[in-house]
Amino acid sequence: MINPNPMKRLALFFVWILMLKPLYAQDTYNEDITGEYTVISTNGLNLRSAPGSQSKVLKRLSFGTKVTVLENKYFRRDTIGAKVFYHGNRKSEHPIIGHWVKVLHKNTEGFLFDPYLENLASLDNYQYLVDDSEKYLNKDFVLLFPGEDCYNNFWPIEGMNLLGCYKDGDGFKLKKIELSYYKSWIDPNSANAEMEINLWIGAKDNKDLLFIVGSKGKLKEGKLSGVYGSTSLGNIEQFEKLDVVGSMEESKLILKESSKKQVLNPKSPHLYPTYTVIWEGDLDFDGKLDYIISFGDKSQNTYLFLSSQAEEGELVKPVAVFFSGYCC
Repeated sequence: MINPNPMKRLALFFVWILMLKPLYAQDTYNEDITGEYTVISTNGLNLRSAPGSQSKVLKRLSFGTKVTVLENKYFRRDTIGAKVFYHGNRKSEHPIIGHWVKVLHKNTEGFLFDPYLENLASLDNYQYLVDDSEKYLNKDFVLLFPGEDCYNNFWPIEGMNLLGCYKDGDGFKLKKIELSYYKSWIDPNSANAEMEINLWIGAKDNKDLLFIVGSKGKLKEGKLSGVYGSTSLGNIEQFEKLDVVGSMEESKLILKESSKKQVLNPKSPHLYPTYTVIWEGDLDFDGKLDYIISFGDKSQNTYLFLSSQAEEGELVKPVAVFFSGYCC
């Protein structure tokens, strides 16, 4: 066979490049991306004149700013920075992989890096997991856990006092944190390139970080004692003030103190009565025990119960909920 001459080889090369363009597009999530979004970067986000981190900054958009994605198109894929998380003592670094999208903010068009955007339509996706009487949750308080979150627990945190509960020797400490939200894509060279990793929740310092609580001025920093045991399924018996009564299908989790008793089961539908105590200790420094308890099996609603917010006849009150389950 006679090889084509150099000009023909060059033409064939460009044809090959053009044929690859649809393949390149396949590593993006196959959904319409236009619509209303909110900025989830707690440090703000630069609106740029072109799709790239070196292009001109048109304006700085603060956390919670609403924008409109104008075109169902990714203009460029980028990896900008990375976040460090810890699984026990094992350190792992997660690159922040995303795309540039074209948006409109007021009268200005520009480009934003989409790991720091959340589709407003998705924020109510999990409201069906709580009863109508629980819709007040996550208004004045929030509960978050660091790491990958496939249920997208993005909650407005403007005006929130954000504290991380860290392991501290034989005890624990609450200290102020810089919260970070971002979304990232699986490495486009991997076999699962079309799958999107959902929201990631973290802090500037993730080492020994157990959970995050936020409040509108109700919580404060300090050392505290408590029991943390998120991996102990069926661990109720080790907590003196908690008891389970009734059959498996209709069991009730009871908190008792002196002559007072309170049923802690949420009113949320579709939750199998499996209980895991994540935390027992005085988070609000009022001298009484607070609890973080997970209800459910394959999907869980994890509630923050605070004694300082208890109403008449209550020992504790649920003030925030975190949704979780199998990411599949």
